[in-house]
Amino acid sequence: MPLTDKAALLHLAHALGKATGLGVRVAEQGRVTDYVSPFHLHPDPAGPELPALLNQTHRAGVSCTAAVASRAAIGGGMDSRTAFLLSDLYIQRIELLRDIPAVLKLREEIMVDYAERVRRLRYRVGDAGDVFSACAKYVDENLYAPLRVEDVAAALGYSRSYLSTRFRQQTGMTLTRYILQQKVFEAQRLLQFSGESLRDIANTFGFSSQSHFQNVFKSVTGETPMAFRRRVGKSKHN
Repeated sequence: MPLTDKAALLHLAHALGKATGLGVRVAEQGRVTDYVSPFHLHPDPAGPELPALLNQTHRAGVSCTAAVASRAAIGGGMDSRTAFLLSDLYIQRIELLRDIPAVLKLREEIMVDYAERVRRLRYRVGDAGDVFSACAKYVDENLYAPLRVEDVAAALGYSRSYLSTRFRQQTGMTLTRYILQQKVFEAQRLLQFSGESLRDIANTFGFSSQSHFQNVFKSVTGETPMAFRRRVGKSKHN
């Protein structure tokens, strides 16, 4: 039955967070995927073109899922920095999604990912360190440099191939993609809150050219930097 009532949707967002916390704790006992299907939600059978309110509420619910899952995982023994960095990464990914099925798929991915990490900690499944946490910290500290995977690997003492493989296993994306995403997310702040030109912003984040920056920005967000600047500029005056 389609959910269209605002109160019901807000209740759903709250329920998602509670369900996720429970799921991560269940995973501590080794049943990593037992909890996923009982809380799986399906979009309206009419298809992904759902009302804006439904889309916004699903996104809010998934953001709640990421936040609560991170805290539940910390309770299960996960390092707090790692848990919150993962939550931030997932919340950033939510903002890039355009349809309900993709949002729901990501919600399930979040729950399984946190649950599996807690399970590995619980049963000490082999893991050569938390590669994601180390990479995220290094990228954050060097966001304005023309950063490459080779640079991160050398700084952290890994081979390029090992680091790339481990990072993808832990996050589901390539390290190159993660670096570019972080640069773009920070560039969005400059586009919204400063009057800097695209050329200057491209130089600030170490892109080889303005056109390179524009292509990467569009591949990450689905729109050009100027389209983003116009859109957020309008929203500030509405």
